[in-house]
Amino acid sequence: MPSRDLIIDVGMNKAEDTAFYLAKGFRVVAVEANPQACAEVAARYEADISSGKLTIINAAIFERSGELTFYRNVDQPARSTLYPDLMAQWVASGERFEEVRVAGITFSDVLRTYGTPRYLKIDIEGADKLCIEAVARADEKPDYLSFEVDFRTLNAVLDVCGAGGATAYQFVSQMKVPEQLPPQPPKEGSYASGDFEVGCTGLFGAELPDAWVTLAELRRQGAAIAAQHRAAGAVRALAGVVGARRQADEFVKRAMPKTADWYDVHVRFG
Repeated sequence: MPSRDLIIDVGMNKAEDTAFYLAKGFRVVAVEANPQACAEVAARYEADISSGKLTIINAAIFERSGELTFYRNVDQPARSTLYPDLMAQWVASGERFEEVRVAGITFSDVLRTYGTPRYLKIDIEGADKLCIEAVARADEKPDYLSFEVDFRTLNAVLDVCGAGGATAYQFVSQMKVPEQLPPQPPKEGSYASGDFEVGCTGLFGAELPDAWVTLAELRRQGAAIAAQHRAAGAVRALAGVVGARRQADEFVKRAMPKTADWYDVHVRFG
């Protein structure tokens, strides 16, 4: 059975989510490839580490163990990655990277070492599916997990979730996370105020405010969001030809609001 007081935070970054989980009374195992982020968080949460409430694993989730090249985003550390194609995409928009050698581990090893959590948060650029595949293979599943959506790979990831025994799903708008209010009395752990900033994963599990849906319905919702992104791309491409990019941006913002957002999918097992 999942350990009801354990959360695994894969992609800790600055510990925005880890801080919320600790405040709610959970034990947290946080996985983060960026050595600088790990050092900064370890200094801030020394007492929680000493008491055993927080464990930080400075490593990158990968297909196998061993040393890896990690591309650390100097401008936006949350967009650091193992994958050169993702790095190239952000370099093209002006962001800067540096290469760092880091340890690589498999998520199956994390589960074997620390156990199955109540909730698994995954936000690692380009490698979320590796964690979900490990969960699907495991005999025990977390009660809940979440991952950041890449619409290019969403259906493949959902296939893995369904094959692994997931029973219900939710899209969560990341732009609206700062508006979330933790319920009182709490439904997960102890009460904590949240005070979420943009970039936080926010509420999870039984505290999510919206309805859980079937896999088929989530796929339908995802297709509608992806269609807006495709339409927005076509409008902007045409506007670039005729020199009306500003007008196109205003039209897209008004007519296709989902393109200004990004999403997590939350998944329930059992």
